[in-house]
Amino acid sequence: IPMYHPAAALRNGEVMRAEKEDFLKLPQILENIKDKESKEKVEQMNLI
Repeated sequence: IPMYHPAAALRNGEVMRAEKEDFLKLPQILENIKDKESKEKVEQMNLI
């Protein structure tokens, strides 16, 4: 998720609100990534 620099949120209330909304979305996004990764089977590659 692209986010503003934290200093931008301190200077602009609209950016602060957007930042808070983005941070509230992070747990669900991370959980979705975790679920997706746990379902994928990974094969070890050989160097030779």
